[in-house]
Amino acid sequence: MEEKKTQVKWYPSVVKEEEPIGHIHHTDHLPTTANCEESILDIDIHFVHSEVKKIINILRSLESNWNICIQCVKSISLFYSETKEFKIPSLALKIGHSMKKCAQDMYFKSQVKGNNEEANVADTFLKMYKIAWMVEISSKALATLEKIRYNKTQLLPLVEDVVTLSNYLKLISEKIKKSGICNQKQHVEFSKMCLAEIILFNRRRSGEEEL
Repeated sequence: MEEKKTQVKWYPSVVKEEEPIGHIHHTDHLPTTANCEESILDIDIHFVHSEVKKIINILRSLESNWNICIQCVKSISLFYSETKEFKIPSLALKIGHSMKKCAQDMYFKSQVKGNNEEANVADTFLKMYKIAWMVEISSKALATLEKIRYNKTQLLPLVEDVVTLSNYLKLISEKIKKSGICNQKQHVEFSKMCLAEIILFNRRRSGEEEL
């Protein structure tokens, strides 16, 4: 059986310095999908198709390369056809998001330049992505993630630890009430203690209580 070899390479040289990823400053040095025409993502699929090297090429020759694109993503994300699951489902979702972003950027830039040919290529990809990507990739990746979350071991706290935490919360709450100080800081602190006690009593996540 032929060994599957995949490699994903990022090229920081084509990244726009003024476009950091998200709002987190320590990720500013990471590449974005903004400059798609220079191909920031190079996927080498040695056992599938040696000519398909860059996502932009898949966009430009979509009609003949769509199935290859699906195979590439499944290969990189380690898709098991027997179980219909990904070993790295988050990677499959991220690649899909990046490809969609590339197509959107390509469509926008081609519209600005008045290049109808490139705009049509990008538009075709986005339409096919909307129709087929969910079935081929996203649904399976999301199902895998849900299964992983469901099977994740959840350790229950010891009774002694719960009692200790509960006593601590009550102690802090009593100190705040007896202090006689009524300002925003004390109000926030007391609210946190009350919320923590409710979460501990109901054994719910903080997000559920806030809702």
